[in-house]
Amino acid sequence: MIIIKIAPEENGANANQSFSWEALSRLPKGWAMVSPKLEELARKALPWVTLEIQDGTITAISENTAAKDAWLETLAAQAQNEDETEVQE
Repeated sequence: MIIIKIAPEENGANANQSFSWEALSRLPKGWAMVSPKLEELARKALPWVTLEIQDGTITAISENTAAKDAWLETLAAQAQNEDETEVQE
């Protein structure tokens, strides 16, 4: 079973965890359960996802490409800044 934090983190990614149902006594507040039929799709799209939720269960999931692209741009900018800093030293 996969659960996903409903609210994305600052970088746009959604926290997620895999559990056996027996290990989880109740769903943490602010998290939703992925239905078994969507688990494969969730694994491919995580952690940047857009969720549709009904009654605490994720009923549709898609990749949030805008959040993923923004994160990749941030990483590229950080790498460029590090390279420029090394050249100046």
